[in-house]
Amino acid sequence: MKRNPIIGATFLSALCLTLAGCSGDDAGETPERPTQPFVVSASLGAKATAPSSRASVEYGNTDVNKERFVWNSSDAFYLVAKDAEMKLLNYEGNNLYPFQISPSYPDKSSNTADFFNSNFPVDQSNLSLFAFTPTTKFTHSTTEDYVDYSIPFASIQNRATTDHLRGSMVMYATAAAASSDNVKLQFKHLTSMLRFTIKNANTTECQVIGVRIYSGSEVFGIQGRITFDATQRYEQQTPTIATTDQTIGLSLNIQGSSLAPGATIEGYLLTLPGKVLTDQTLTFELSTISGNNTHTYTARALNAQKIIDANAGATKFEAGKRYWFTLTLDEHLTVTLNTVTAMSGWDTETEL
Repeated sequence: MKRNPIIGATFLSALCLTLAGCSGDDAGETPERPTQPFVVSASLGAKATAPSSRASVEYGNTDVNKERFVWNSSDAFYLVAKDAEMKLLNYEGNNLYPFQISPSYPDKSSNTADFFNSNFPVDQSNLSLFAFTPTTKFTHSTTEDYVDYSIPFASIQNRATTDHLRGSMVMYATAAAASSDNVKLQFKHLTSMLRFTIKNANTTECQVIGVRIYSGSEVFGIQGRITFDATQRYEQQTPTIATTDQTIGLSLNIQGSSLAPGATIEGYLLTLPGKVLTDQTLTFELSTISGNNTHTYTARALNAQKIIDANAGATKFEAGKRYWFTLTLDEHLTVTLNTVTAMSGWDTETEL
């Protein structure tokens, strides 16, 4: 009996995903139903001791070079495949093969887990593979095959988790495989991460309830498209979140975030590449509540050229990069840019 093929896939975040049916636009080739599940062994970043947190991103990681990512028991991804003649493989009218996490996945979160699909053809050769998560918006047309995806303008974060990121961290991987045995996929991120270290420099406790970052230009993207050949297209943000002066931005509501004097809390948001940062400024707002009083602090606008300079001259937010800011609150709000770094493994090419 042919053994179960294994795909070793390196992932960089854990995503909640409800597996929903999605019909392809083209019948494609219908392979014979396999007699046993196709199994994928998927890892998150470099091998390390599994974190105890179930967060998509390990909360409060102080390493300036990387964030840690762990699987969640509800994670999944989708796979589209083409044969040697570049025809889409198809089973029962569906081009999408959902890979679900193994029921034996341990209770504690880990950076490695098995995923399976019972319908994926195990005996195909010369396959071209395209995997993605969490979106299911795959489209086949006569000119191209692509996936559309989007992220929200606003997010809600519980104090010590990053679960709010899980459903928006869009990833993809491509690979060419001579056979369906021992294929390795390395996923790459399509989002940028904004991280905020919020510090209470006052002498009294306060509770942070929200962060907002905005600009007068559409520098924050919310929609994108990735094609099977891995070319990327981004659409700019539409001004559905705007103040009276038509500034456009992202917002984060932070729950359960009382800060003692000198204490810090981490906040996380995602964005996609938008318009150029050149000649733009970014304004940060921090909302707090103390007793019955709510107050919003506005920092002096940050010259976006500092972001460009910190990111080797890149004029837009870049996919796979983390932009780390410190927001210090005393009588006023002060914002500094700490670093712009590539997340560990995010910029690694597909590995076979």
